Amino acid sequence: MAWDASGLLPDLQSKFGDFVVPIVLAHEWGHAIQARSNFTARTVTKELQADCCAGGWAKHAKDAGLYKVNAAEMDNALAGILTLKDSPGTSKIDSSAHGSGFDRVSAFQDGYDNGPNACKEYRDDTPIVVERPFQNAEDEAAGGDMPQFVLAAMTRANDKSEDKTQSLRGDCFAGAYTASVLLQNRKDTSSFGISPGDLDEAITALLVFRVDGDVERQGAGFERIRHYRNGVLNGAEACLKD
Repeated sequence: MAWDASGLLPDLQSKFGDFVVPIVLAHEWGHAIQARSNFTARTVTKELQADCCAGGWAKHAKDAGLYKVNAAEMDNALAGILTLKDSPGTSKIDSSAHGSGFDRVSAFQDGYDNGPNACKEYRDDTPIVVERPFQNAEDEAAGGDMPQFVLAAMTRANDKSEDKTQSLRGDCFAGAYTASVLLQNRKDTSSFGISPGDLDEAITALLVFRVDGDVERQGAGFERIRHYRNGVLNGAEACLKD
């Protein structure tokens, strides 16, 4: 295996910390495993499976004590993954597609949470790839930017949970709201839509809109993204089970 020791890896390390380097290499080892097992699929499926393998390795490295990784370092690694996402508007069937930021972080967390056996099950469209092309020239010209929408449900539900639980449930509900816009399955959200890149912006916000003390009160970015994904993929009812 070859890597860029003078450009890419030092640049990633300087921006996102030491742990992003072995994660990138673990991703490449995922491709090496694919080659040895004659795995065939779309390019995006191969890339996401490799991301899943990297997540499985990251959990092993942490549990085995190979790396002492704190919440901030893990969040930085996720931020590094986000920089390697496709440009908004890329189609999942594009021969060079690697996945949206949401797709790539989802695959990484799948491997981290469920281990490498979960990665073995990857096939085209399994898991679901949310990356999609622009629907019109105006949306493409604007780069997919549109107003952000936030679901504030916890106060109305009279939730008495401690702050962190409420915050993570709020992230989950925000994901469920996002899904309703994406799927157009609610009258209240059927008059507007999700543009390519919006999901990436959402999970980026969960990583970077932070001040000192937020981790204690709201949870680490890695954990917040996990709950947001739960809402997107499993709906609002799943948020009440957290």
